[in-house]
Parts: sequence; C-alpha cells; structure tokens
Amino acid sequence: MTALALLFLCFLDPAIPGDLNHAEGDVVRLSETIETRNGQAEILLTPGVFLRLAKNSTLALTPTPHLIKGRALIEAAFVSKPVSIGGAVTAVSAGLYLFDAGRNSISVYQGKARVGKVLVKAGRELDLATFTESTFNRKATDDLYRWSKLRSSTLAVATRDAAHSIIYGHQPWTGAGWYPNQARQEYVFLPSDGELRSPFGFWYQSPWVEYAPLRPMFSC
Repeated sequence: MTALALLFLCFLDPAIPGDLNHAEGDVVRLSETIETRNGQAEILLTPGVFLRLAKNSTLALTPTPHLIKGRALIEAAFVSKPVSIGGAVTAVSAGLYLFDAGRNSISVYQGKARVGKVLVKAGRELDLATFTESTFNRKATDDLYRWSKLRSSTLAVATRDAAHSIIYGHQPWTGAGWYPNQARQEYVFLPSDGELRSPFGFWYQSPWVEYAPLRPMFSC
C-alpha cells in the first residue's frame, strides 16, 4: 500500500451516532431527520448499536435519536454504556428493542430497557403513554425484523473483510468500534478481541480471531 493510500485511511471520516450506514429503496436524509418512504434504512448509534427503520418511518436525529413516525428496531450487539433513545427510553443491555410510534410503545425481544423507574425485560412491552406493561409473542416477526436479521448476517460476514484490512491493509486499529468496510462502503462493528455474538445469533469478529497476533504496523 502506498504512503498516499495510508494517509487517506487516516483521514476517513469517523462514524458518529446518527450516520446513515445503509439504505434500500426510497430513503431521504435531511439535515436533522431520516425519512423512509418506500424503503428501509440502517443508522449507527454508539459503537455496536444499530437502529433500523421500517418503511414509511421518520427518525429525528437531535438532540438524541427520536422516532417520530413508523417503527424502528434497535440491535444492540455491544453496549458499553446505556443507550438513550428519545431521552425517555434507555437500553441498558445488549438486545433487540422494537419502537412503534403509532402505538407509542416499546417491545423488548431481548435485553432490558429502562423507562423512568420501569425496567422492561425480555418478552414484555410497555405503553409509553400509560406505562402499562403486557406480554407479547416474541416469535411473531415482520418485514422489519426479518430485514434486520438479514443485515446482521451480512455485517457479520463483512467484519472479516474489515479485520483483513486492518492486518494486511494497514488500516489503523484503535480497539472496539466502527470500522469501514471499503468494498461495501459502510461501517461494521469490530469487538476489541475474540468474537461477539449478535442478538440475532451471528458472530462479529475481532482481528484477533482470524488474523492474530495483531501487530500494529501503521498509526496516524
């Protein structure tokens, strides 16, 4: 790899919460919102946490991600600290969390979420207006859930390419976080070491797994 290419890698824009990582169909990114019309979108939150929008949904990005319309599924594969959604709901552990703006509810497929003083556990859903809890069928899935699972599978494979770039392409390594997959032109999450199992059951790999030992060969 040439010195110019190495320099280019150092100045890649780092991923930040609210970045649109992947879109399919009719998706519009405005200054402070992302709208899916006849499409679906994947947005990055904190490292290891993906938010995926269903069709006909709108997500406000400031001051924290807030679902205005439609539905969103959060896949939290890695939670280093609680993730706030809309200021009212906090995902406190890895898991799968479905938000429905039309029903004003959150459903927890896996993990735990805190809403005020209420801790919503797996298999429970909460009406955010009345704070009424109930059970729901976690085996019942829809297009958003199935697309999210497909994306999780795709990203798990893509982590291997990103790890390969770190070892053989001399891409800088700074520990667990978002790393670009150049071929796909999107970001993937790499854990600091070993393998991390996503809530959908797929494995996100650190460079230490397949390409160990990792020896830093270039730094910015």
